[in-house]
Amino acid sequence: MKKALQYIAYLCVSACARAISLLPRRAVLVFAEGLGALIYHLDARHRRIALINLKIAFPDISPQRAAEIAKRSIQNLCRVVVELIYMPKIISQGRISEVLRLENDENHHIAARKNKAGIYITAHFGLWEYLFHGNWLLKQKFVPLHVVVRASGNPYIDEMVNRTRRMLGSVTVPKKQSIKHLLGALKKGEYLGILIDQNVCREEGVFVDFFGKKAATTFGATLLALRTDAPVVPVFVFRDTGRDTYKIRFLPDIPLVRTGDHEEDVRVNTQNFTACVERMVRECPENWLWIHKRWKTRPAGEEEKIY
Repeated sequence: MKKALQYIAYLCVSACARAISLLPRRAVLVFAEGLGALIYHLDARHRRIALINLKIAFPDISPQRAAEIAKRSIQNLCRVVVELIYMPKIISQGRISEVLRLENDENHHIAARKNKAGIYITAHFGLWEYLFHGNWLLKQKFVPLHVVVRASGNPYIDEMVNRTRRMLGSVTVPKKQSIKHLLGALKKGEYLGILIDQNVCREEGVFVDFFGKKAATTFGATLLALRTDAPVVPVFVFRDTGRDTYKIRFLPDIPLVRTGDHEEDVRVNTQNFTACVERMVRECPENWLWIHKRWKTRPAGEEEKIY
């Protein structure tokens, strides 16, 4: 029965996706903006999470500004979904260069020259899905980009989404099987894409400061970098102001810190990577996914319940 319901859900999502892909892209994006505004007003649970997170990150924020950022963040999420649906059409028409452009590409190439392999770290920021479809822009068509993905709970929908992710050569790697696969990719001189901004359980992460509050953070990218010396390059996808186009911004690679204490190395480097994410979120808070319970896992002995 569970599989049958999952398949029915997949058929509904697939039908909606096909219908959306038949519409002009501008109309689809207007629809996404309206849907996001509607969800903000109707979805009290996620609105509450977003407003709590914003108060943690910006203690002096006004209620009006917090509400504005939260609404735009949900609108951005809706844009991500419909852009992902629309992606195959853009690719098939050869129009992706009209939608995406590079910024600070020299940072990518400087980092790439230090090592044959590379680790791109990013966040659920802007149109993050386009980053993983944009490896053709890296002038490395022959080098796959391995992307760590988390299952949604519906294998049929997962495969539909991952099929789109693979259209431009990205290799999707299930989170539970990722470390061994990713080490192998780095040893072959290939590239990884890792999102580092979501809450994890205590066993899977390390506590570092994020907007001045301890946040349980994945250390997978840190372990891989320490083990292989692959350069770690932050990269984020921004929406061009007032336009339906996007820019992929490469930041300078983040030097690894080695103190001789492995545990401290993991903490310090994960902190440095997270600080980079924080800087981007501060620059454009509307682009980040505020509805995620980022500070849910608390350090041992801390009884504070945030959400």
